[in-house]
Amino acid sequence: MGIFGDDEIPVTSRHVIIIGLFQVVLVVYSTLVVGTFLRVFKEAGYPGSDLARWIREWGFQLLLVPLIWSAITSYFVSWNLNHPKWSRFMLSLGILLIVLDVMVAVAATVSCFRVHFIMES
Repeated sequence: MGIFGDDEIPVTSRHVIIIGLFQVVLVVYSTLVVGTFLRVFKEAGYPGSDLARWIREWGFQLLLVPLIWSAITSYFVSWNLNHPKWSRFMLSLGILLIVLDVMVAVAATVSCFRVHFIMES
């Protein structure tokens, strides 16, 4: 069958917990890494980028995103008999949130290097 076919493994609360914890770990890790890069570049005399400063200041508040996602997805998973496609959609959305977190963290870290290299030249 296709992507949302009947022969696939059903989405359970275990999937939600694993993806939710992975999101939390990535948010904490990316906030700490970006803060570390900002501190290193500040000691070297280079200002950080606006994105990196925003993540350093507001990064831990982004922990609300995995919390809200987990609550909504758990609701859909408990409703699995009536709406299996919604729970799979929410699971896909959780994976997309992981990818977005990684992309924003990499962009913030790279922007620190960009400011560093622009100021040197």
